Amino acid sequence: MEWFIRTRGLKPKRVAEEAGISRQHLLRLRKGQAMPSADVMKRIREACSKLLRKRVALRDLFDLG
Repeated sequence: MEWFIRTRGLKPKRVAEEAGISRQHLLRLRKGQAMPSADVMKRIREACSKLLRKRVALRDLFDLG
């Protein structure tokens, strides 16, 4: 997720706001210090899709393997 956010020029604060999560929680997720629930993964994906104005797949953001 960190690579995706940086390479797309997204602001983490905006992603967190759109996803309805705190900046601190998003930071923990980006650093791998916390594991996202399915609901949070979906909300982050939807936030990135909205901000980029194109569909983003979960596999683009998260290692699902």
